[in-house]
Amino acid sequence: MFWPSFLSLAGVGLFGVVAFALTAPKSLLDQLPIEGSRRKRLILGLQPAILTILLAAAGAGVADRAASTSLIAGAAAGNDLPEDWLTPLAVFLLVGIVLGAVLYLTDRWWKPWWSTPEDDDLIEAWRPPNVIAGVTYGGLTEEVLMRWGIMAVILWAAVSIAGSGGDPDLGSVWLAIVLSSLIFAAGHLPAAMLGRKRSARFVVRILALNTLAGLLFGWLFWEWNLETAMAAHIGFHVGAAILVLAIRAGRESPAARS
Repeated sequence: MFWPSFLSLAGVGLFGVVAFALTAPKSLLDQLPIEGSRRKRLILGLQPAILTILLAAAGAGVADRAASTSLIAGAAAGNDLPEDWLTPLAVFLLVGIVLGAVLYLTDRWWKPWWSTPEDDDLIEAWRPPNVIAGVTYGGLTEEVLMRWGIMAVILWAAVSIAGSGGDPDLGSVWLAIVLSSLIFAAGHLPAAMLGRKRSARFVVRILALNTLAGLLFGWLFWEWNLETAMAAHIGFHVGAAILVLAIRAGRESPAARS
């Protein structure tokens, strides 16, 4: 089971890395102290590609002990898909869409607390390439990294230390969900800071919003499978895009301008 799981999920994750590198904004590329756009994109994708390979392998190695489930890995190993496997994906895609819209609106509502005059909230900072990177790198690669890799390894470590047999206990599961969610949130800080000095409240804002999303994705991974977490994560970025485009369309309508 190791090789089918590893190769299939590493391939899914690397697809997201390529999409991220190709759609990275100029503001991010400008942070790299090298010449040439192609070279910058290659360097930008190199680290997440290595992490994807390592954590896809780690997740595959502990999958049995951590009770990790993936439809993609199972299909790669020759297993039949469960009946009605599409329904949970569709349901949690919609849940993710709602979550994305709600968290983006929450960020705007919360802005007077965390922002300085030069800070944009998530709605103002959103750009069209964000949805491509969000759906591919966020929805696919980050779930391979954070849930299949990091969360499963934490869960495996907790079970091994406890010395319990059978499925992991609920305490170990939530420890893995919370810790992987915090790591997931912290991983968003470098891009959010982007070479600028930020306030402590700004850091709290990034950590809080991403931790909330990570808790949902982690629970879905445990309760259902990796693909439901991917669906919800993809839906998050789709919901954010729908909200932003609706708000901007409302601003540009004749009624709004009059």
